[in-house]
Amino acid sequence: MLPALTPCPLEAYLVETLKLIARGYTNPEIGAHLWLSVDAVKSRVKRTLLALDAENRAHAVAIGWQRGLLGPDAGAKSAAA
Repeated sequence: MLPALTPCPLEAYLVETLKLIARGYTNPEIGAHLWLSVDAVKSRVKRTLLALDAENRAHAVAIGWQRGLLGPDAGAKSAAA
């Protein structure tokens, strides 16, 4: 039997980035939402993937769900975004 996954201690700004990734936001959309440059978003996405030991964005979202980092509001883009 596999050991239970423990929550990953991600910084709040990385969890916020992960939630936007889970909603399907592109890097420019994340940047517009958070008032960041695309280069800053790329850095955040890279840090998020590294922190979760994820291979790509989809893998990061799957890990986020497994570890309880994403809630029911993480699934779709909002109309206001």
